[in-house]
Amino acid sequence: MLVVFPLYNLLTSVSGVYGVVPTTYFQDIWEAICELLLHPHTWLRNVSSRLVAFYFASANKAIKQDREKSLGMLFLMRPSRVFMIAVSLCCQLETEVIDDAMSNLITHNLATASFTTHILMGRMECVDPCIFWSALDQHEQGQFLEAFQLLDTRKGRGMLLHMVSGVRRHDNVNQSDNLQYFLVSNLLKKMGDIALIKDAIQVGPGKSSI
Repeated sequence: MLVVFPLYNLLTSVSGVYGVVPTTYFQDIWEAICELLLHPHTWLRNVSSRLVAFYFASANKAIKQDREKSLGMLFLMRPSRVFMIAVSLCCQLETEVIDDAMSNLITHNLATASFTTHILMGRMECVDPCIFWSALDQHEQGQFLEAFQLLDTRKGRGMLLHMVSGVRRHDNVNQSDNLQYFLVSNLLKKMGDIALIKDAIQVGPGKSSI
């Protein structure tokens, strides 16, 4: 845990970090940072959020400089990881945030992660869900399942498993096989629920926000 603060200083001060840090070491570090987004200690969550913001900014810069580089080539910009980041950030918004600046940073990260999920899955919208799921390794599948557990949507998790199994739900003839819509709509629903709860808390019982 103590490595997080010096790591933050390192990553924000070294330009071209993608070429400086050895690949395997780099990936292990970012994997740990993403896990810290859900840490119970506020300070660690906040530092991790700043590091994720740094990663997103660096990724955007790298893609602009090298048009042949695609989002999916970047470690945290793979569908399972960026979706898990988005869900983790939703969980952060449900906790008590220190100040408006941190709240804005988390919201900005969430918007970036959600939009990236939309873009990545949009490029795969013609891919059969079963083929997509079978192409993932066990860790990536686990990230999707954990994300839906954190979203606390047992129905959504069940629908995901039905969708990737290839079994059509007899109780829903209009079932969509569009993974892009499915993932993003669950994120948007969670964001809407959080916004309603926070609005209710700010307004207080017996009062109206209108």
